Amino acid sequence: MLISGQLILSFGSQLMLSFGAQLMLSFGAQLMLSFGAQIMLTFEPVLAQLVHSFSPVMAQLRFGLGLSLAQPMLSFGLS
Repeated sequence: MLISGQLILSFGSQLMLSFGAQLMLSFGAQLMLSFGAQIMLTFEPVLAQLVHSFSPVMAQLRFGLGLSLAQPMLSFGLS
């Protein structure tokens, strides 16, 4: 009787752990997908606007940096 009780307890705890893990993984995945989608939908327009706003500034910085890097090469190349 004691062995069968331990067996039932062991099997029951294994079943509960397995089912609990499955439930947590499924629910966690659903929650993360839903929450992630909400964040992306909320902040994507803001991020797009920021990227659009900074594009000319970044282009100017890249151009200026390119010129300053190219200047020594041009100077040494012509000497």
